[in-house]
Parts: sequence; C-alpha cells; structure tokens
Amino acid sequence: MGSQAATVDSLIKKGKFEPQVAIAIVEAIDNVMSGSQLVTVPLLDARFAEHRAEIRADLMRLENKIDAVDMGLNKKIDVSFATLDSKIDVAVAKLCELNERTKAELVRWVFVTMIGNVAMSAAVAALLNALQRH
Repeated sequence: MGSQAATVDSLIKKGKFEPQVAIAIVEAIDNVMSGSQLVTVPLLDARFAEHRAEIRADLMRLENKIDAVDMGLNKKIDVSFATLDSKIDVAVAKLCELNERTKAELVRWVFVTMIGNVAMSAAVAALLNALQRH
C-alpha cells in the first residue's frame, strides 16, 4: 500500500495528473500486476530446487530398480552357471568312464593279438618243422 501511495503522489506531482486519474492509473497497474504471474529469482530458485529434488528422487528410484534387476540377473546367472557346472561334471564323468572302457578294450585287443601272434608263430613253426621232415 505504501508503494501505491508513493506512485500516486509521483503521478500527481511529477506527471501533473489529477488525483482521481493518478489513483485510477495506479489501481489499473496494480490489477494488471496482481493478475500476472511474475517470476522472480527467488521463485525460480525455489522451483529449480523442487525440480532438482524430484530428479534426485527419480534417479534414486531408477538406481534402486537397476540394482534390483542386477541382483535378479546375477542370481539367474549364478543358477545357470551351477546348472552348467553340474551338466559338465556329468559329461566329464561319462567321458572318463568311456575312456576307461576304451582302455580296457584296447588292452584286451592287444592281449588277444599277442596271444594270436604267439599261437600263429607256434603253428607256423610246427608246420615248417613238419614240412622239413617230409
């Protein structure tokens, strides 16, 4: 109200307006000013602070979601690795068993071949002896 009176006084004295005209001008300016939404630096600072707080809260929520997804993926990966490890262990055990059976079969074949070789050598020697006597 004090600034309005000073403005009216300035319009009367300096602008040489009639008091009623000066009051009308001040009231019109006041109506326009009160109807408009002036943005001041403190108001902008407050709004920016609100937005910063909202952004920080959104970022925290996003980080929490990312952490939850990361934990879920890590659990799934750990389960997958455990499953894969057990499958690999089963496959290695089967290969080891197959390897042992193959070795045993190979030893049998070598043994049979050696016995067969000795038997054939003895038979050939007996045949040659028999043929040399005749």
